[in-house]
Amino acid sequence: MGKQARAFHNLLVITTCGSSILQHAGDETDRRWLTLHANSQRLEGEHYDRLERLSSIARELLTREPLERLRELSAEINGIEAVRERWHANALQHVLIHTETAIGTRCAELLRDWLERRDHHSVHLQSATGLRTNSREDFAAAVSDLTKWLVDYDFDAYRKKGWRVVFHLTGGFKALNAYLQALGSVLADRCVFLFEGSTELIEIPRLPLTLALEETVRAHLDLFRRLAAGYSLPISKIRDAPESLFLVVDNEATLSVWGEMVWNQVRDRVLGDELLPPLSSRIRVKESVRDTVRKLPRQRRVLANAALDEFAAYVDTRTPLRAARKFTRLASPHNGVSTHELYARSDQGAWRFFLHKEQGDVWVVDALEPHL
Repeated sequence: MGKQARAFHNLLVITTCGSSILQHAGDETDRRWLTLHANSQRLEGEHYDRLERLSSIARELLTREPLERLRELSAEINGIEAVRERWHANALQHVLIHTETAIGTRCAELLRDWLERRDHHSVHLQSATGLRTNSREDFAAAVSDLTKWLVDYDFDAYRKKGWRVVFHLTGGFKALNAYLQALGSVLADRCVFLFEGSTELIEIPRLPLTLALEETVRAHLDLFRRLAAGYSLPISKIRDAPESLFLVVDNEATLSVWGEMVWNQVRDRVLGDELLPPLSSRIRVKESVRDTVRKLPRQRRVLANAALDEFAAYVDTRTPLRAARKFTRLASPHNGVSTHELYARSDQGAWRFFLHKEQGDVWVVDALEPHL
């Protein structure tokens, strides 16, 4: 834990929301009612009226009470303020993750309004369809959707601007927080939470999982490359691979959301060493091309491998190539041999592979050159 911390002036704080502010807005009868209806997506009649009454009281508390008192009334506010103090932050931006229920959404809205007044930044509310806790199937599907949203969120763009990413898991449901703690160990710079009644943060630093993840991917690199490129694989191909990284649908394997996240974390390292063997037996790469790729910067080697992997999926399974890939027939042969070009990337000089087809329906990669 420690008392000294580096000052981060800007923090992106991902907070899970529970119902503590409404719990403290009512009496014991109201608290029992909140628990009884915690998973209701809609409230009508007298139940809706009760939610409105409690919300009005909570809104007044959030407007009137001093910060010290609000920290006693809201676990979320208490944790966020502890984060602010811990890193001496000047600016915070917030994402509030809440259940897709009437009570969960209302609590998130109340907290959003208070935070926008407090930090003068818009606050993003994020749920996932079906995020409730009374159905295992709905919960699992919702967590999968939420994970994909978090994986796709460009945390690195914040880091490049000097921000730090904190997953704050004091409020909300324990089942969701346990999952987000595992996810945050890879995505966040810190996962933090408070014990009830405390003001001292418990910190879980970003775990050194990268090396272990990379070893796992390298051990199953052919699988990852094929699935990332668009191949469909039978279940038999993934029997020796970690179950959590793959998803089986209609007896075919795809990368799970967790698998996609792992691949995105280590992709550049495993594709950047050298030009890897083609995934398709219908692609042959000339040694002169391998020599060219060997001399390229690491990121260009990543792009070269990704382009040929996608081309392999196109050749073997007719998986459509992305528009930016631009695989086209040349108006005239290049260097008297190549009949087609495949863009490794459409910017940074627009490097292109030049190819021709030989007997046996085999594509030969003749050259990799920048677009002049």
